[in-house]
Amino acid sequence: MEKKRIAYLDMVKGVGIILVVAGHSGYLAHNVFTVITSFHMPLFFIVSGMLICHKGEEQRPFRQILSRKCKSLLLPYGIFSVIYLLIYGGYFHYISGSLTAEQIREFVIQAVNFDGISVLWFLSALFFAQLFFLWLIQKTGKSCAIALSAMTALLACYLKPWVFGILLAETLWERWLLGFMYMLFRSAAGTGFLALGYVTMKGLEKLEASRKSTKRLCGELLTGTLCLILTVILSLHNGDCDMRYMNFRNLPVYLLCAYLGTMGIVFICRNIPDWKWLCFLGANSLTIMLTHLDCQYMLLSIRAGEFLASLSPRTSKVFLYLGIILGMTGLELVTIYIANRVRKTIKRN
Repeated sequence: MEKKRIAYLDMVKGVGIILVVAGHSGYLAHNVFTVITSFHMPLFFIVSGMLICHKGEEQRPFRQILSRKCKSLLLPYGIFSVIYLLIYGGYFHYISGSLTAEQIREFVIQAVNFDGISVLWFLSALFFAQLFFLWLIQKTGKSCAIALSAMTALLACYLKPWVFGILLAETLWERWLLGFMYMLFRSAAGTGFLALGYVTMKGLEKLEASRKSTKRLCGELLTGTLCLILTVILSLHNGDCDMRYMNFRNLPVYLLCAYLGTMGIVFICRNIPDWKWLCFLGANSLTIMLTHLDCQYMLLSIRAGEFLASLSPRTSKVFLYLGIILGMTGLELVTIYIANRVRKTIKRN
């Protein structure tokens, strides 16, 4: 039996997907972008670990786990790999001529070695990280699995510069291997964040069992705010980071930012009223993640914003941002509606 959705975690994912879309818009100040990239992708791995704990997924047979993960993560990876290849190969190569056949070949390599075209790296990394983490729990027990996950993640992060420093990318086979290794190292790092989320949820569930009070509410809100303030300070000190290419600069600082930023949003969302629209974004964050960029929704929304801005030169920036928001919202709402109808049809059959 499926457990009821946790509203505050949907809100956390809603905030996360807003940060992802904003980060890809190209309209953020550099310092804001630096702060966002310090924790916005680890946030989804940590929340995923929290949900694994809440749902007790480790108690299911591993064959069932594999089947469910293939349907929820690997199937979308395959479908959107084909969609992206059609967009880049069909439109950008054959119609606009802005991509070469060699570039299309690189996209194909990224798809088949699970490196992932564009944002699809997240799906493959999350898929293999979840499988590995759940397998560890079933084979070694929770405490040992958490320790091994942390060791695996740290080892991958520290070995990455050395391993990729000796890997070549000259031949087709070498490029395939390079992308595959990136996937393995990302998944290893993601496993550590899953374990972190799993342990965190255990603690939050114990806290949830205690008596609620105004003092606890204010304490969590204050803790969340302090976590976010520290994230801003530390991330600006550390500089731009990128989980996809495992560019962490100072790793301890990056890990601290990833956890503090995520927990700041978690503590705040736990103690404010449920915002239905934010819950909706969080519940459909995967659909938004997969469509906002490479399906050209961002480009279409920017054009809509530029059109509105041209109508009112005095307030051009306001209308530009308004047009981008409205355009993105409209496109995603239609896509989410269609995607959810397709999911319901598949489940019924």
